[in-house]
Amino acid sequence: MSNPFVTAPPASPAYVAGISAADSEAHHSDDPLDSLTTPPVRQSQAQRQVAGAPMRGKAILKYYAVSGGFDTKYDPHEFPAILEGHMPRSAFERYVKRLNEARSDFRANGVDTALLATAAVTLVTMIPFLIRRKSRALKRHKQEDIVFVDFEQEFPALRMRRDRVTHSVIIEANPLAEEQPGAWH
Repeated sequence: MSNPFVTAPPASPAYVAGISAADSEAHHSDDPLDSLTTPPVRQSQAQRQVAGAPMRGKAILKYYAVSGGFDTKYDPHEFPAILEGHMPRSAFERYVKRLNEARSDFRANGVDTALLATAAVTLVTMIPFLIRRKSRALKRHKQEDIVFVDFEQEFPALRMRRDRVTHSVIIEANPLAEEQPGAWH
């Protein structure tokens, strides 16, 4: 007599080990000792994704500090595994480099450092520093938005955006896409 509330598959050794049935069948042999000596190979999340399936989750671009901690730069060589099968690595590197180039024109320079250093003596120089920082941030965001639009035109199933809270750049599935092909064309 089966319980109608139990939906779990029977507890096979592969299921208990956390390996899907397809993975355990792919490594099946007739030798009973073979399963003891050769563990089944687990696939990464990127390998399990099917081309054409919509992307699940989001990729947050890795960044590091530049200009004495005044600004950040994104790392084009840290390709997120979740993007495998959704966009080529070369396109990812190209767009991250474009983001860095757009940000480079509006980074802090020696004038900003001098204004901030003299702010310790007199707070009057803090006002021009903050005005410069705000205006550069607005210009930088306009340039980043141009890169975001170009990204969405090339990869309509994906969206590149800036997080409102952390100001990190995120790549995720585009909820406005008419069709979710998942793979690049």
